[in-house]
Amino acid sequence: MGVKDGFNAFNTIQMLAPAAKGVAGKVNVKLSYESLLGSNMMPVISTITGGGKLRSDEITILESVAYDK
Repeated sequence: MGVKDGFNAFNTIQMLAPAAKGVAGKVNVKLSYESLLGSNMMPVISTITGGGKLRSDEITILESVAYDK
């Protein structure tokens, strides 16, 4: 999965990993995920549980406030 593609496609990534916005590259993801859904069919953040592995041969940091400091 492309990091930027995943960030743009999944609201949950935007909420849980906002730093992904400034990263380019591709990653392999093995993920288990579970949450309740609210009445708007969005995940209830406080109920998210899961785990997994994220692997990449190369990613590039394009923008990062923390990295710039």
